[in-house]
Amino acid sequence: MSNGDRPSVNILDLLLLIARYRKRIFLIVFGITLVALGASLVWPKTYKSTVRFAQYDSGGGGMAGSLISSLVQMPFSSGRVSAEQSTIILRSRTMQDAVIDRFDLAEVYGISVREYVREELANNTIIEEAREGGIGFSPIVSVSLSVTDRSPERAKEIAEFYMSQLDSMMTGINRKNAEMTLRTYERRYLQNVQELEEAEQALTAFQEEAGILEPESQLRAMMSTIGELRAQMVGLDVQINIAKATLRDSAPQVMELEKQRAEVEKVYNDLIRDSEREFSGSAGTGSGAGSGTGSSVGSDAGPGTGSRTGMSGDLFPPMMEMPKMGLEYARLFRERTIQEKIYELIYPQYEQQKMLLDDTNSGIRLIDEANLPTYKHKPKRALIVIAGFLFSIFVAFFSITFSEFVKRGQASGDENYQKYLKLKEQFGDKS
Repeated sequence: MSNGDRPSVNILDLLLLIARYRKRIFLIVFGITLVALGASLVWPKTYKSTVRFAQYDSGGGGMAGSLISSLVQMPFSSGRVSAEQSTIILRSRTMQDAVIDRFDLAEVYGISVREYVREELANNTIIEEAREGGIGFSPIVSVSLSVTDRSPERAKEIAEFYMSQLDSMMTGINRKNAEMTLRTYERRYLQNVQELEEAEQALTAFQEEAGILEPESQLRAMMSTIGELRAQMVGLDVQINIAKATLRDSAPQVMELEKQRAEVEKVYNDLIRDSEREFSGSAGTGSGAGSGTGSSVGSDAGPGTGSRTGMSGDLFPPMMEMPKMGLEYARLFRERTIQEKIYELIYPQYEQQKMLLDDTNSGIRLIDEANLPTYKHKPKRALIVIAGFLFSIFVAFFSITFSEFVKRGQASGDENYQKYLKLKEQFGDKS
């Protein structure tokens, strides 16, 4: 078919076609638009109540808790519910069931199946998040919750109930996490108190028996460094236990903490070997100082005392002249120093955890309280009427086009019209 044989749309032909079917077009457009207007008028009205809130991690134990945090160089996670997690709670099945039972929404919606009631409630609840600007993941700065219902009073009450339940659930979760963390610190604190008391008693007994009053400055400095490293290891152990209680063992945070602990432990063990090598005094000391702290006190203190009293004119000989006694004293002093450093780290954190537990709350701060709507949210009558009008134009155009196609087909009997007749026969329409 050449370009001259192809049918083309002529504006004048189109206008003639519209003029020919003007009555039909008017009736179709008027009828459908009128139906749309009627539907918009009888469509049930719904009202929307909105509440907006922000979530703050305010459980810091007040000014005292902030002071403790500034004194202790130990990273800490409070395990409080975040703003992201608050949106998950709002969408949870537990929250939906609480709202459904409180307002008997199965009766309100006229639905008996629980799952369908939840779906209807979800459709009537809008949760929107406002995030900080920037590239990549941005934290939530506020959350808005909107509830639509046919009753404006009920919409407001449901929105308020959502916030009340959210506050209660978040407070419960935060308290449970704070109690778990406090128990972890408490166990380690009580263990440290017992070990510190035992270390002090052992060192005091050795000093009284051996006649040693004050350690040398070199020994004190080295043991202080060892104690700080040991305290870091204990702090990392506590963090690892807390992380494993809330995360998987293979979580990146847990693996990173374990890696840090392994590095600190390596340096700690190196210092332990260096200190024992320095204070052993001779190559043969290793066999004489071999066993644990308690046995060394009993086995080494006696001979040390006898040799001390037998020395001419020197009641308190230098420690380096008594290798076994020096090594044993270094070990006892090191153990006490380690326990003191652990106490300096654990006790402030233990006290802060008690403050956090006493100050447990949801962290929710209302920005806009739930409002009582005075104007309908739906239906949007203007949009419904416009949509009906546009749809009526489409129907009218299709109607006149189809009528013209049938008219021309009957006159010319072209191939497309014959296919149309065969299609009618297939559906049993013999007219």
